[in-house]
Amino acid sequence: MSSPLQDIHKELEQKIARFHNREDAILYASCFDANAGIFEVLLSPEDAVLSDELNHASIIDGIRLCKAQKYRYKHRDMNDLEEKLQGRCWEKSPAAHRH
Repeated sequence: MSSPLQDIHKELEQKIARFHNREDAILYASCFDANAGIFEVLLSPEDAVLSDELNHASIIDGIRLCKAQKYRYKHRDMNDLEEKLQGRCWEKSPAAHRH
């Protein structure tokens, strides 16, 4: 049995999906929940993520939960990021070997 509030949310999700011509949509109660859940849905083991080590906790949690290869660079340190990119860390991910 669902509550009237849940029914309203489900109806809104359906309307959003129709508006965007999609099969379905999902509403999150907070940005933290959205960030924590989005990476697992979008990324697979073949993907790689480069992330600032001081990203918001929700982003860090989301990346930890996903199956993608994970690489962190020092906070706002473009030299460290460039090193990671030059080191081609993503080439170690399975997707890089499919081409």
